[in-house]
Amino acid sequence: MTEWLKRLPEIAWESIVGNLIWVALVAIVGGLYLMIERPPSPLKLDFQAVRRCPNGILVDIQQRLNPKPSLERGADSMVICDAEVLWTTKANGPADLAKRFRGCLRYLDGTLSMLRASPAVCALPDQKGYLCDGASARNYPGSDSFGVDGASIPICSDQRLRKFGFVD
Repeated sequence: MTEWLKRLPEIAWESIVGNLIWVALVAIVGGLYLMIERPPSPLKLDFQAVRRCPNGILVDIQQRLNPKPSLERGADSMVICDAEVLWTTKANGPADLAKRFRGCLRYLDGTLSMLRASPAVCALPDQKGYLCDGASARNYPGSDSFGVDGASIPICSDQRLRKFGFVD
């Protein structure tokens, strides 16, 4: 019994060191777990091709992306109307938007630019922005579609405006 009492400080020290090592290992493993990249969560973009396409307002979509792309050449006033949902991630959103709507948008160096001379893009009445007809924008219309800054964009036809609920 006296032998055990003599070893008590040594046993206590070993216990403290053992616990410190255990805590350090848990902290390291926990830190590594937090550093491991988890798969990005999916982002659903449902543009709605009815009632003025309320979910297709590009400046609102921009706020859901990370990093947020710059919007240029009219893209900051664009509404995308499309019946199909786009599944993407926050990080891939800008590139996926330009890929899906290649007749309306170009993505380069963190910037989404509107294709000002594309047949898939038209101007909404009363200078209220621009409309991207998602179904018409699936194919890239060529390098001429980039257009010239300041050039007028044709007003949307009554048929297109009716199709997406901008007029009755």
